[in-house]
Amino acid sequence: MVPDAQETFLLHKYPFVPGRFYFVPRQWLRDVTTTGDFDARHLLLAMCDGSQYIAYPADAREAAWTRSRDPAVPNVVSHVTYAEVVADLKARGWLAEAREEADDTEIYRLMEWPDFGGEGVIYAPRAYILRRWPGWLGKNQWSYRAALMGLFGCMTQDGTVGQMAAASPTVQVTAGARRIAALARELLPALPANVQPAIGLSMLADLGLVEELKEARTGRSRVYRFCPEALDTEPGRWPPELIARLCGLDVIQDEAWVRLVKAFLAYNCKLPENAPAIWATIRRYSRDVATPADARCVLDLLTQMAGRPESRRLLTGVRRVMREFVARRESAEQWERGPEFLLPLKNGHTLPAASLLPPDAGRGVLDTQLLVNYDRKGRLSKADAVELVSGLRIYVRQNVGNDDTQIHMFLLQPPLSRPDRWAIEIGSVLDASALHTRLDYDRPFQITVECPADSNQLVLRCRFRIRRSRRRPR
Repeated sequence: MVPDAQETFLLHKYPFVPGRFYFVPRQWLRDVTTTGDFDARHLLLAMCDGSQYIAYPADAREAAWTRSRDPAVPNVVSHVTYAEVVADLKARGWLAEAREEADDTEIYRLMEWPDFGGEGVIYAPRAYILRRWPGWLGKNQWSYRAALMGLFGCMTQDGTVGQMAAASPTVQVTAGARRIAALARELLPALPANVQPAIGLSMLADLGLVEELKEARTGRSRVYRFCPEALDTEPGRWPPELIARLCGLDVIQDEAWVRLVKAFLAYNCKLPENAPAIWATIRRYSRDVATPADARCVLDLLTQMAGRPESRRLLTGVRRVMREFVARRESAEQWERGPEFLLPLKNGHTLPAASLLPPDAGRGVLDTQLLVNYDRKGRLSKADAVELVSGLRIYVRQNVGNDDTQIHMFLLQPPLSRPDRWAIEIGSVLDASALHTRLDYDRPFQITVECPADSNQLVLRCRFRIRRSRRRPR
């Protein structure tokens, strides 16, 4: 049985053409309490062309949406939750198997179509499911979904009712946060009480899915504009400026680190709000992943692990990849360390440095780094320690004839060398690789401290380390 065109478009009022929108019976929303239930129902309805039949395309059956093997392609909903929801809808008499009614191996029939208990429908953009947005919004993350449901409701209410047009019209809605939130709770009466759609709207604005009209704001009431086309954007391609801002990085200077954080977000189907946690985890490995070159190597490993045939998101997790990178590097290349030495926070303090490097440090060296730990004295807080070292500079000087050659080490390797509370806790790694290209190791050289203010409450505990080429020159 194939529905005719009149039946197909019966529920699709202009401008909600079935090629771009699917209908959601309000009846199907009234007792939804979990995001999994919500997502499974949307997945089913997005596979309906407006008739009474739900049919998955031949190249994207149910399993394609619920059992994805690609770590960068999320499931819309888990296969377990999906099966439970389908069984529940059948038990209620809202859904029935219809494989014998049409030439399709995966097809259902909407039992109460087109009335759905007389409660009516709202419209949702097909891109919401086709772009797999539920998989990106995260399990149990209600705020995003509630805000979108309110927006879909406003869009349906404000849509113009008329005749179908040949060309797909542009749909847009502008509404205040209070109206959107109220409509979300009206459409989802079983929504948990602690869910705040207004917060979800702000989060959607950060993602670029809605636009806050600041000039239209009245008092404390925010106004938002939503265009369904925004959902056509491919998730995971977050602006680097957003990632940098959330992590406190510089989008240009810290490009390698921003790209790495962004890749971890994409391969694990995470939203930008997870970027600070990812960045904090990366920093836990700062002794072994300290330079932009290191960041690029980790990115290569992440890409490699994500491309394995047996790949899962467990293989692309931040800790999993970072541990793998460190283990591989330790098995291939060993750091050689020099003796530990102390640098007081005293402007102009100078220390002979030749004996502080590992033996034979001028031969076959790939990388040279200075490890710095911050020893706080008395009751010096981390915040105060950050302020003390915020203007700190460490130089290496060597007299060459009548000239001084200065190598500015402290700012060579941002941001892991940049002082912040995290650095005060675990230490900094300064890129000093210029030493083995610009110094004459047969001549004496010194380390000099430059700081805005002296302090006896903070001491720098330091150590040089080098990594050599595996083929050392004789």
